Amino acid sequence: MHIVTDRGADLATHSPSGAELVFAPLTITLDESTFTSGIDIEPEEFYKALDHTDAFPTTSQPAPGDFARIYADAAKSGKEIL
Repeated sequence: MHIVTDRGADLATHSPSGAELVFAPLTITLDESTFTSGIDIEPEEFYKALDHTDAFPTTSQPAPGDFARIYADAAKSGKEIL
């Protein structure tokens, strides 16, 4: 089974059940810098950056095309998608 969500789900990257977790990235802006979650910045780096600023981060939902690619790739396996 594939479990598809975005990076805002706050799930571990490995599933103990054996399901494949697939994350669509969020766009994060902090201190006038923009990052792509899971690509340009990992959670540990994000929280460390928050400790060093008074700025409030903003996020943007994943693009529909990101989800379309993820679902298309997952469908090729023939496994269920949640």
